[in-house]
Amino acid sequence: MRARDNPFRSERVEGLAFRNPGFSWSGLEASLAAAGGRGAIVGPEGHGKTTLLLEWHARSQAAGREAVHLRVGRGQRRLDAAQKRRIAGAVAVFADSAEQLGWTGWREFVALTRRARSVVVTTHRPGRFATVYLCRTSPALLQELVEELHPSGPECRLLWHRHRGNLRNALRELYDKMSPEIPATK
Repeated sequence: MRARDNPFRSERVEGLAFRNPGFSWSGLEASLAAAGGRGAIVGPEGHGKTTLLLEWHARSQAAGREAVHLRVGRGQRRLDAAQKRRIAGAVAVFADSAEQLGWTGWREFVALTRRARSVVVTTHRPGRFATVYLCRTSPALLQELVEELHPSGPECRLLWHRHRGNLRNALRELYDKMSPEIPATK
């Protein structure tokens, strides 16, 4: 199968909307308001934090709010100059992977966003800001996503367990299974 025909290719996976039983945008907004406009989306890798953050950012922009999205790179202990300029004075800031920031970097981030009406970060563990949403996955959720991408896809309970709930890795495994083997070079 060609990569562009693979039902689990990245553009299709990234096009999946965030979902979770009991989730609602109004509940999420209320949780952020109750936290004083500063909140964290918390969960392990591959549990939907980035998907939720990106959708929330897009919704804010669509509502006419000036919103900045920021991605903190792996091992990035402090924001770089360009990132600092982007968030300084922003009305709403959505920062992915805030747990990467060291103590000094986190303090700078908080200071730079103190005037923002809302600041939402993603982290693997609670503690940076009040948790406004805890991302969790389940075998049923993985099954629902797989069926949306490939209606005749496999049963996903064991796949979910093998990847300890990391949906991103489970979907990557399915991509690899659908891809042709690359011949070894001599």
